[in-house]
Amino acid sequence: MVNEVKSMELVWIELSRSALQNNLEVLQSALPSQTQLAPCVKANAYGHGESFIVAELFRNGVEWLALNSLRERESLHTAGLDCKALIMGYVPAEETECLLDLRARPFVYDLERVYEMSRRAKQRGDVLPVHVKVDTGMTRLGVFPSEARVFIEEIAKLPSIEVEGLVTHFANSDERETSSYFEYQQGQFLEVIRDLKAHDLCPPMVHCANSAVTLVRTEEVSQTLVRPGLSLLGEYPSSEIERNSQEASGKRLKPVLTLKTRIVSVKWVEEGTYVGYDCTYRTPRRSRIAVLPMGYADGFDRGLSNQGEVLVRGQRVPVVGRVSMNMTMIDITYVPEAEIEEEVVVLGQMGEEKVSAREYAEKLETNPYEVFARLRESLPKFWVE
Repeated sequence: MVNEVKSMELVWIELSRSALQNNLEVLQSALPSQTQLAPCVKANAYGHGESFIVAELFRNGVEWLALNSLRERESLHTAGLDCKALIMGYVPAEETECLLDLRARPFVYDLERVYEMSRRAKQRGDVLPVHVKVDTGMTRLGVFPSEARVFIEEIAKLPSIEVEGLVTHFANSDERETSSYFEYQQGQFLEVIRDLKAHDLCPPMVHCANSAVTLVRTEEVSQTLVRPGLSLLGEYPSSEIERNSQEASGKRLKPVLTLKTRIVSVKWVEEGTYVGYDCTYRTPRRSRIAVLPMGYADGFDRGLSNQGEVLVRGQRVPVVGRVSMNMTMIDITYVPEAEIEEEVVVLGQMGEEKVSAREYAEKLETNPYEVFARLRESLPKFWVE
């Protein structure tokens, strides 16, 4: 991994090592002593670079990861990064041998697949740990709470299967003050735990916490692991969680990622000049227009056309015209010193000004997760600080 930005990258990501370490400390300070972090680093660590982030997590003592797919785990193995990993998405039974090789624990919720996993693991002479997913109200993957005990009783009898964990996922833990649904789901999960404990069937590992639940120290559920993702990278899931977290700990998360590009063209144009595809913007005065060599192919959403802002010399400047596949135009009329090849911050801080993923998300009517996840995987990445 390179620790110094090459002089002439045109679009790149800078990652702050000190920010990541700060966020780990904030999260760990919110945990009960017996609980471990299993950071969620799926989707290329939310666009931050999976191998970059994971290597740094390992350097800081993290022992578990949460991933979406077995292919993500294989990619880390290829990069020389190995650990115990939760696979939260679907894994076919045919991949059992690979699961065992990579110390990966699949989430399970369907009997036929676990039967086949058991057969394959037994044939190999090994034991596969699994985590049972309970659908407490997300209506995605998982057995219903009323089915959980019977399901666990059945798979616990199988040879070469170890029921290691019990897991659920919350639908709207980010906005708990405005909804009772979080309490409903939490109650469903607690009832499953009580029922399993009464029948001596509760697995040793229980986990349900995402970033929001981890940050505000929800301890009503006995958790062995927590699975924060967005917060690890310095973004709060919501303003409510940001407020409650800081009230509880007095500490702030710090953004890990800064997305940068450079100006590659500058020209003066007259009042009334159209800019970009579809003629959606017309200059209201004589204007100084700069071109950035990045666009929606890099993850800078086309929806930011005529409403996004970037930072030039510490000042906000507007995106004008349509965001193209590989180019974006900005108006730098009021930054007269700006010139070709100088750095522009697209996401992150420059001086006193900051453009955040949440700001973009609000303009796009989405969430910060999508803003990050859309970043082109092949963008060059460099550690700073």
